[in-house]
Amino acid sequence: MARMDADDKAWQATFDAQQKTLNEQFKTQMARSDADAKAFTEQFKAQMARSDADAKAFTEQFKAQMARSDADAKAWQEKFDAQQKASDKEFKAQMARSDADAKAWQEKFDAQQKASAEEFKTQAEIAKANLKAQMAQIKANEKAAQANLDRIDQVAKERNEAIAKQFAWINKLLYVLIGMAGSVWISGVIWFVKFIFTH
Repeated sequence: MARMDADDKAWQATFDAQQKTLNEQFKTQMARSDADAKAFTEQFKAQMARSDADAKAFTEQFKAQMARSDADAKAWQEKFDAQQKASDKEFKAQMARSDADAKAWQEKFDAQQKASAEEFKTQAEIAKANLKAQMAQIKANEKAAQANLDRIDQVAKERNEAIAKQFAWINKLLYVLIGMAGSVWISGVIWFVKFIFTH
């Protein structure tokens, strides 16, 4: 948009300069025509004073000069009108180009906005899917961790039961050994007493 504004300003400046030049030319032409008319009028008066024939000749010359001046003015006006028409045509063409550029820029901007919105939507959907997958993974990890804890508890329970069984078996063995040791000791005492009394 800034480039289009700069182009419009540049074109307007050129158009204004052309207008100013044409106006100056018109004023100069009119000044020359007025000066020529004044000079011929003075000559006409002088000639009328000298002779009617010379006055008539100057009158004809004056009319011819005026006709040439009118023709020049008409030609200049036609040139001016043509330049005006060309300038107007160029202005309209410039405005059409500016409108086309603005429309193209707007369409490009809208397309970019749409693409950005689609990209944002896609990224949001991806993020949502990733979050959902992460939540599922977390739940799966929690479930696996709970299963591991349950297995650990079960193993610990089984180990404790095995240790308890081992201690129970050891206690029984100790009872047997203690019983056997007691029996042997008593037998030894009896044998010792018998030995003393028999000898």
